[in-house]
Amino acid sequence: MYKCFIHKYNSYNNNMNILTYQNIALFTISSLSLISCIYYKLTDSSVPFIIMPPIIGAFSIVDLYYNNRLEYKIHHALSLGVILYNYAFNVDDHILTYALLKTETSSLFLIFKYYLDKRSFLYIINAYVFLYLFTKFRIVDLYNVICPGSELYAIIDTYSPNSALGSGLILVSCYGLYILNLYWFFIMNKTIYKEYLQCFNTDALCQYLCTYLLFLNIPICVYVYSLNPCEKHWIDVAGVSLLALSSYRYHHYVYKIKRDEPNAFPYMLLFNDNCCVHLRSFLTIVVSYSHLGFILLSFTAHLVFIYITIYYLIQYVVKPSPEFFSILNKLTICPIVIDIALGFVNTDIELGIPYLLVNILIALLLIINPFDKLNHAALHVLLLVQTYYICLMLA
Repeated sequence: MYKCFIHKYNSYNNNMNILTYQNIALFTISSLSLISCIYYKLTDSSVPFIIMPPIIGAFSIVDLYYNNRLEYKIHHALSLGVILYNYAFNVDDHILTYALLKTETSSLFLIFKYYLDKRSFLYIINAYVFLYLFTKFRIVDLYNVICPGSELYAIIDTYSPNSALGSGLILVSCYGLYILNLYWFFIMNKTIYKEYLQCFNTDALCQYLCTYLLFLNIPICVYVYSLNPCEKHWIDVAGVSLLALSSYRYHHYVYKIKRDEPNAFPYMLLFNDNCCVHLRSFLTIVVSYSHLGFILLSFTAHLVFIYITIYYLIQYVVKPSPEFFSILNKLTICPIVIDIALGFVNTDIELGIPYLLVNILIALLLIINPFDKLNHAALHVLLLVQTYYICLMLA
């Protein structure tokens, strides 16, 4: 018993020591990154971009060994990928490096939270400043540098136009870092939402918002399609309209019964809404493709998973299970993933990349559940963005 206690105590001390060293190293890198970015903006000198990559690379290699968290290991590996590409192809364009260094400056406020009293007002201010800088530098600014037609693609065209391996390395590294930032963004939102925004966390508000949100898809479709009219577009508009109506019926009913009859449940309305989700997704493939084989692939996938959904719905009616909605989400997502892949390969990269990132956002939202009871309302908001890009792809 005593030895076990000593072992746990020593393990705790070792972990705390490693965390302290990591924070010191990260504080140093973040401070140097901030100084480098300011120096670059004031002097337009590229000297900091020669000094900083080896420092970040050395830290990443060391921390790969000591850090036990998978997302940090992935982050370090992807950072090393960017550094390796720059050295392998002698990249002199520093716009991408500048954007990546800016992302490190937000980490200063991540470190501060370890040394601030959680009950203090300063801790709250620090959390919101960190969220703002993280969003600005790691989400908005970084996307502007790596989106199709941006500096990232200019670098690839200049330095590795004939190297599939090199171009693949920098693309995977940059987009991998960006997706990891999206993941951390939702994690931060989950923490802030849980601590400071619980007053909005109600099922009633979620159901009320979900009742009406998808109706906004109809004017989005009509507007985008009006820019380049085509008869097949009305097929997608019909799918979007049916989904909005079915969503209204289901969520409006749930909103009422949550208040009046807590134990009642609209099984048929849920199934109807689920079928309309499948139909809306399938119709995008009908509009997008003229090849019957791809349409049949999508149709078969949706039909199979609808039948499986019926089986689990009957099981839930007979014996309710808290895992049912998780299973239902997975069954609904599987054929939609096929449609997303078919849509992505059938469009140009300028629309394909943002469309894919929106769908990754939706996946992260469902996995992380950052907004608790309002998460489904957040899903409907992202579905509006998804519809916008689908319409652009089909227009």
